[in-house]
Amino acid sequence: MRYLAIDVGSSVLKSLVVDDAGTNSLPRKVPMPNATRGLRKGRHESDASAIRGLVLAHIHEALDACPDIAGVGFSTQMHGILLSDDDNSPLTPFLSWQDERVLERDSTGEPFSAALADRIPSEHQVSSGVPLRPGIGAGALAHWLAENPLDSHHAVRVHTLGSFLIASLSGEHVTHITNAAPLGLVDLRLGSWSPDLCASYGFENFTLPRVLHTFSRVGEFTYLGRTIAVHPDVGDHQASILGGGGLGADEVAISLGTAGIIARQVDGLELNVQYENRPYFDGSYLQTISRQPGGRLAETFIRLVASVGREIFDCDIGEQELWHDVYRMLGEGSVVDSPATVSVDESGMSIQGISDEKFGARELFTALFASYGVAYSAALDRLFEGAPRPIRAHVNGGMVSNNEWLRNHLADSLNLDIPTPPEQNMALLGLSILLRGVDSATPRDLMPIPHLPDHPTEAKEL
Repeated sequence: MRYLAIDVGSSVLKSLVVDDAGTNSLPRKVPMPNATRGLRKGRHESDASAIRGLVLAHIHEALDACPDIAGVGFSTQMHGILLSDDDNSPLTPFLSWQDERVLERDSTGEPFSAALADRIPSEHQVSSGVPLRPGIGAGALAHWLAENPLDSHHAVRVHTLGSFLIASLSGEHVTHITNAAPLGLVDLRLGSWSPDLCASYGFENFTLPRVLHTFSRVGEFTYLGRTIAVHPDVGDHQASILGGGGLGADEVAISLGTAGIIARQVDGLELNVQYENRPYFDGSYLQTISRQPGGRLAETFIRLVASVGREIFDCDIGEQELWHDVYRMLGEGSVVDSPATVSVDESGMSIQGISDEKFGARELFTALFASYGVAYSAALDRLFEGAPRPIRAHVNGGMVSNNEWLRNHLADSLNLDIPTPPEQNMALLGLSILLRGVDSATPRDLMPIPHLPDHPTEAKEL
């Protein structure tokens, strides 16, 4: 039996077909629809219908190419949110994890996040396992609704990106705990939505998706007379760590995609405001610090170099070629000590300590990647406070997977062993593991709480 695994990322949609024996085939990837342009700085919205259209077209093409595909499953970017009506027509854009509108200040100079914090009892925020910060779906949606009130007569559904796609396929309004929790509306002690948190954000009259705790069939649709099973939407972070083999007590995971993430795996729930608690597999959790330096920060520097070539020397060099040349430059000769430092905070990025004696491309990029070492070292201190430091890091993400120089730089900066990661997309590998087990008599548990049986509705024609 074969299944279609789809990873819906921030910039690229990737997929492959997996069979029961673990053989993967038909790998494909396409760019995600562009985010809406012309928005205020810090806002990040996408057309939910355009995302759905791309995903459905991708599924159609895979089903046409592989007539024996029996089911579809998703891993998706987390923290994003949108609203729809009962017919699954979007009422809002998709507000992604990159949205930072909660930092916007009102006429009194107070950020919207501070006003939210006044409405949310601290014990409820702690129980969610998600610190109140930019990029959390609940906060972004509360801000959007403050500017765009909905008609009170609307029947309103809250969606993760995954639940929106599942509902578009099968009609089922469900989401996986790995995608539900990052919205900031779940009480992790119960593994379900918190009525108190929903009311604090103003969502008490909205319908939230049913939260799933195992990876099993949730619905189905028909395509050209074929019945195709629909499986849950797991968070891409959890899927990628599963695809890399999981983490031992002396290991840490570092993801360098569009943004940076560092995480450790623990056996039970340990609520702590110092990090985000993400439900993982078999009762485990990922203690996670996100919004670390990643590809987006580095791309700022690459675009600067590209603009110098284009605007001054009339030389248009692609970003991938520039990356190759930068890593070649850094890998040649001895490592330099850059006098400059790069720092990033809520106000933006700054470069300090530029020397008038020598400051060139080598010093600029040395300073950039030195800042990664400083940031991830501080994050390690927070994650492993009171515990032995890890000895090994598993890395993934386009920025580091195929770059030996950067892996070695991080290994030296953090004093960690960093093995070469698998060549395949690890989120898809993890999702493939889950899909191969969907016919198991005991689906893999994701939370140590009772699982309510799932009852798919009648098949929906796609």
